[in-house]
Amino acid sequence: MLEETCCVTALMCPQGSFIFGGNYLSYQTQMDNLDLVLTAIHGLATIPVGKPGKYVYAAAKCLAPKLWKKRRIAMAWVKAGHRFPRHALSDYRLNAWMANRQLCLATAVNSESMYCIFNFRDDIAFMKQVVTQCPKLYLEAGDEVAADPVVMTIAFAGLSDLASKTMDKLHFDGHDDKIQSYLSFLNSNLELYDTFVSCVLGNMLSTQSVENTGSTLTLLNQGHETPVGYKRLLADYLGIPTGKWLCQLLQARANVTQAIAPFDFTQVPADFYC
Repeated sequence: MLEETCCVTALMCPQGSFIFGGNYLSYQTQMDNLDLVLTAIHGLATIPVGKPGKYVYAAAKCLAPKLWKKRRIAMAWVKAGHRFPRHALSDYRLNAWMANRQLCLATAVNSESMYCIFNFRDDIAFMKQVVTQCPKLYLEAGDEVAADPVVMTIAFAGLSDLASKTMDKLHFDGHDDKIQSYLSFLNSNLELYDTFVSCVLGNMLSTQSVENTGSTLTLLNQGHETPVGYKRLLADYLGIPTGKWLCQLLQARANVTQAIAPFDFTQVPADFYC
């Protein structure tokens, strides 16, 4: 019976290859051979994400109920790209999964869905991690998170179409003030970087004397390694955008600039398009 055995036909790949070699595995056999079950679950990753179909649905029902209590099984399941198997979990177990931050993050990223992930839609730190790997899930974030400029920047840098749709919606809903606020955020961060490059690095890397530059920063130029090290320390101390964050700011600005081009803005900063 289905409740007593793990039917092999439920755990085959779409091509029909038998994961368990044609055998029926009892619940006890599954419990005694965890690696074999993990191999079967990994095999399910070949089924299209978001379309579990009869194989994944049946496989979830065929697993020994006690296995769902094991973290390795739960994580392997969601990393295979499949959503929480609500039909196979008790209410208590489902609630435990939905409360687990790491499990929910792995689910969102690998299934590209926030299905059953209700506890973290309003968590800014969580959604930053999500949109970094799957920008389109920005659309499923809570209102406060969706208005966070850092989350917006990460998402818009990762997906230009997302920036376009979001700007269009804000504009036609009469929220040009929110667009303006976000433009100011981008502009202020990139202005900070430009000022740092021209005023700090320019003097810091100069080979001229202090008398010529008028800045004691020139004294920090003591060979290649010294200015590089000081540059990093100063940038970190001053909160200057660098590395990946700088790239995201620049890409988000490019995507937003393209998105708002058709709009009639009268208060966009004059240097925003520079």
